[in-house]
Amino acid sequence: MPKLSKYRKPDDPVNYTPKAFWDKLNLITREFYNKDERLKEVMEKALLIYFVLQSEKTAPWAATSAVSALAYFIFPVDAICDLIPVFGYCDDIAVMSACIAAVASFVDDKVREQTRKKLREWF
Repeated sequence: MPKLSKYRKPDDPVNYTPKAFWDKLNLITREFYNKDERLKEVMEKALLIYFVLQSEKTAPWAATSAVSALAYFIFPVDAICDLIPVFGYCDDIAVMSACIAAVASFVDDKVREQTRKKLREWF
């Protein structure tokens, strides 16, 4: 896996960190999932990108794209505020979908299985 520090800027207000990523997914699970199952799509896309980032096969340009998409996902104030149930994640889905399309060649069977496994653990 590429070193995260390579993709972080000290003056950047939103730095992607694994802890921030898991905190955000736990928030969605606790607060929203039982109210609207469509949020599973948000979580699935975020996990796919996360596991692409963790893969040793991921190229630096793809890791940069993944970090950017996850940083956007983590930051609560973006194009549509994440505090608005369900609709607040529409822009996040769009950003993550674009990222997945860009890094599709790195979404292999291992990444898909890690994503499915994590989703099964939660739901």
